[in-house]
Amino acid sequence: MGFNKYDDAKLIKTAKSIKTVVIVFGIIWLLIISFLIGTQIYAAEKEDFKLTTLIPILVGPITMLPIYMNYQNFKKEIKKREL
Repeated sequence: MGFNKYDDAKLIKTAKSIKTVVIVFGIIWLLIISFLIGTQIYAAEKEDFKLTTLIPILVGPITMLPIYMNYQNFKKEIKKREL
């Protein structure tokens, strides 16, 4: 990734922004997953459980992976610059 266009202050600010996005999306996904698990428990009690409705629980967190990897790259660059 081209970090040459980032000065030190902008690099740190961007890394903090990405960290905030990762945390917020993580909290949102935890809420969604807990809601889906709750509805599946309710559906299992009513004997209307379908395995295909669990797909968002498995696939959802994978969508956060590119953002997290981007954050890791920014952290490496900050460490490389010794900031």
